[in-house]
Amino acid sequence: MSRTDAPARVHLRRSRLVAFVGLLAALLAGCSGSAAQDLTTPLQQARAAVASDQLGFSLLAQGKQTSAAAQVLTKDMADQLSKTISSVAQVQVSSATDAGIRDETLAAVNEAGRAGFHARDCLAASLPCGTAVAELNQAASHVQSVLGRLEQMQ
Repeated sequence: MSRTDAPARVHLRRSRLVAFVGLLAALLAGCSGSAAQDLTTPLQQARAAVASDQLGFSLLAQGKQTSAAAQVLTKDMADQLSKTISSVAQVQVSSATDAGIRDETLAAVNEAGRAGFHARDCLAASLPCGTAVAELNQAASHVQSVLGRLEQMQ
């Protein structure tokens, strides 16, 4: 090799080193922070759906909303919660920490989904919905708790 090739080899080595460091940084960034970011939006969607159901029941109890309107609302929110559960279940993780975060998030959105489905079903069947309202309240608390922890991780 000639002397003119030496600078090119040094440049190639530096380029490879920079590319390797960049790849390593990208892989490390894909840990807990990334999973927390991927799961924050679905949790916010679950929180919004549950809050909408809670508001619908509150307005219904106050006579400010019809049962038919509440049924439409709870059906729409149940559909949103189904999509949210699916999106959380599809989040792929690369570490045990991320798997724990995803599983905790999935438990919270599943609870929200069950509460939303019960709310929809009790209205559709014209049954008393006291239990469904209590489940919505509990789900709201669980979702908010997990969301708070995820937001602290970011």
